Amino acid sequence: MKKLFRNTYFKDCLLLTILIGILFGFMLGTRPLNTPDEGRYSEVSREMVATGDYVTPRVNDIVFLDKPPMAYWLQSVSIHAFGLNRWALRLPIALVALLGCLFTYWAAREFYDRRAGWIAAISLSTGILYFAIAHYVNMDMEVAVFISCGLLLFLMGANAPPGREKSALMLGAYVAAAFAILTKGLIGIAFPAMIIGLWVLLLNRWRILLQMRLLAGLIIILVICAPWFYAVQQANPEFLHYFFIFQQFDRFTGQGFNGSAPFWFYLPIIIVGFLPWISYFVPAVMKKISWRQRQANSTEYFLIIWIVAVTVFFSVPNSKLVSYIIPVFPPMAILTAGYLSQNWHDIKALTWPTRLCGFLLVFVGIGFFMAARIVPAQAHVDLTEARFALEIIAMLYIAGAVGVNLWLRDNFVHSFRILILMMVVMLWITLAAAPSAIPGSSLPLAQQLKMRLQPGDKVVAYNNFFQDLPLYLQHKVVTVANWDDINLKHQDNAVGQLAWGMQYKPQSRQWMWTPSQFVQHWNGKQRLYVVLKNRDLKQFAIAVKGHYRIIAKASTMVLVVNRA
Repeated sequence: MKKLFRNTYFKDCLLLTILIGILFGFMLGTRPLNTPDEGRYSEVSREMVATGDYVTPRVNDIVFLDKPPMAYWLQSVSIHAFGLNRWALRLPIALVALLGCLFTYWAAREFYDRRAGWIAAISLSTGILYFAIAHYVNMDMEVAVFISCGLLLFLMGANAPPGREKSALMLGAYVAAAFAILTKGLIGIAFPAMIIGLWVLLLNRWRILLQMRLLAGLIIILVICAPWFYAVQQANPEFLHYFFIFQQFDRFTGQGFNGSAPFWFYLPIIIVGFLPWISYFVPAVMKKISWRQRQANSTEYFLIIWIVAVTVFFSVPNSKLVSYIIPVFPPMAILTAGYLSQNWHDIKALTWPTRLCGFLLVFVGIGFFMAARIVPAQAHVDLTEARFALEIIAMLYIAGAVGVNLWLRDNFVHSFRILILMMVVMLWITLAAAPSAIPGSSLPLAQQLKMRLQPGDKVVAYNNFFQDLPLYLQHKVVTVANWDDINLKHQDNAVGQLAWGMQYKPQSRQWMWTPSQFVQHWNGKQRLYVVLKNRDLKQFAIAVKGHYRIIAKASTMVLVVNRA
């Protein structure tokens, strides 16, 4: 641990913090919040700040027990410090992603050398998917970083000689695991147990179990996690069954959840998500995969087991989301960094991986050109900026493919710099063009509503629940759905989640109207502003017998009112 305070460690971490902080922080708050995740989770944090209840998460005043509170707590701190704005809402994610890069630097430097540490941090932070999720409000980045920190602390502890440093590293791993549990539940301890268990089994490292401080670690996890689990169960007696059975077990084994995809779904995601560094990851694995050399390459075997175990684990269930796979990228970055650092001056060894890199960049560049040609012309959505950005990105990839191979003849450091420059420019161009490609945001309609709302008016979401609308308006929204349908709570969507929470808080029923109740209110004296999807407008017009006035349209949504 003392190594962290040596001059080179401190200087490197400070410089990496500045550079990666700029990379992640640039345009962090320019893009509207994506739905459903960014709007929903940010609204939970806003309601925590507004109500002062940091035990029971809520959405639109409805109990929302899907996830533990760590991410909400971090976001609440940011809201208190910087106010309610998109930059503050995304800041905790970016900072946790930065923490993951710093831990990756530390581990790669411990396993290999200082140069490997730098390469690992740079390749991780400029990987497409890691960068993207560092700008996206949900729990997947945070749980991935906490799991990764725990596993890296364990591995460094396993390699350390007996003493205080070894104990500190091992105990630190349990702290990270506890944070992961408080972020997303049992996965925070299941992944470390699975990966460490496989490594111990395959490499016959049973003695490490005696050095892991298991009893002390269990106490640490209980001390950190148990208070919230106890408090939320006391406040919500249904919590344990809903959270552990429905959210943890049923989502893994069930077939009725969103995000259905085939078993091989994550393979192309990993390849594209770790561009351009994936081409150097391949030889890194090939060089260390020998079974005969598994004891000599025990560190690399741990990292490979980590990658394979996480990929297989998430490939088994039918429900898959792109961001689930984030935990594989820190070990991939470390393996890649070790290979590049050890062959930094060996142009011959790096030739074929660089040629592969060029081929992949050209292939993906052509894909972006084709995507720019076939982007659909959606009604009310101007995608001109998105198409232009796709074309620029395509040209950057192709130019990078040429440059990285031309400069390789002289020194790989030039090729490495070209790749970094290409990725930074491409990632920032993507961020700049992103606002034009978010058709589901209710922000434009919320801005119209803020100018019009008067005391006594009500805002209604018809036949849907727009996750970001309560956040932008900073107050509750009435939701119209067939709440008497007992099957509604089993639907994996926004309305289904509200139906689950409503059954445990009947007093929130005032914010949940059935279609017949809505018609009664619509024909009453109170002014109602209704937000709905364009596709539901015909059904809505029939329900209110054509008595409505359209105020504004935005993308796929429309805002109407019952009276002037």
